[in-house]
Amino acid sequence: MSVKFNNKYRISSIRLQKWDYGWNASYFITICTHNRQNFLGNIFSKCMKLSDIGIIAYTCWQKIPDHFPFVLLGEFIIMPNHVHGVLTINKPLCSKQPVYKQNLSNDMESMHSPGSNKNNNNRINNPSENLLLTPGNRRFQNQGICTLSSIIGSYKSVVCKHAHTTNPRFAWQSRYYDHIIQNNDSYNRISTYIINNTANWHDDRFHRNND
Repeated sequence: MSVKFNNKYRISSIRLQKWDYGWNASYFITICTHNRQNFLGNIFSKCMKLSDIGIIAYTCWQKIPDHFPFVLLGEFIIMPNHVHGVLTINKPLCSKQPVYKQNLSNDMESMHSPGSNKNNNNRINNPSENLLLTPGNRRFQNQGICTLSSIIGSYKSVVCKHAHTTNPRFAWQSRYYDHIIQNNDSYNRISTYIINNTANWHDDRFHRNND
């Protein structure tokens, strides 16, 4: 499946293998509801009217830094069937954090679902072999507790928990989209895209005729 942003399609089935998603960076996140159903509300006159579940999704997003203090929130918006938001991981720098380089751009956008470390315990417990793994391989074996996957997984889980008291049918898509933001120009462009999302709803690729 391809992701369209700024009128460009990119292959999104593989995440950037040389990038550790626990590293400091700003990430553009999109999370869709199951089958893109309008669980989160509807748009009237280019303004978003949140449903009860939409209010839950909004409130839980605002509270992400309460549970992950190293996360800074950028622009975000709750749409009828998806959430757009910018998250910045801002941990104290360590020697393992690489210098961010522009030549990563061809692999910046991806679609991700949490992996599993089942049947990989022997490799994880073998330090000499683990050193040979790329960040992508290590990510598949061990998601970590301070990574983008853990942040989004926790968010989706808590929204589901509270949403099911309102509608037991509510569910997210199993995957989510992420894009590593490279510079201030890209950050500002994505922030503007998020702000204008409601005004452009009927031209949005996530729009479907269920509202």
